[in-house]
Amino acid sequence: MVPLVLTLVLIIIIWVLVLFLALFLLVLLLARLALLLLLILTVFFLVLSVILPLIVILSLILLLLVLVAL
Repeated sequence: MVPLVLTLVLIIIIWVLVLFLALFLLVLLLARLALLLLLILTVFFLVLSVILPLIVILSLILLLLVLVAL
């Protein structure tokens, strides 16, 4: 549970930093680049938020299967 929480905190921190970077790029009138960056990162984090729970669930299932096999 702790590694999952740490991962989520890390993702949130990275997302905030990236958001500030994107806003900085917007201020520098690189709107298209910043929006592209935001779009790519939003898709990336959406995929990540789908994949992470799947990995956790699959690892728990594998753990249960190993315990049942023993």
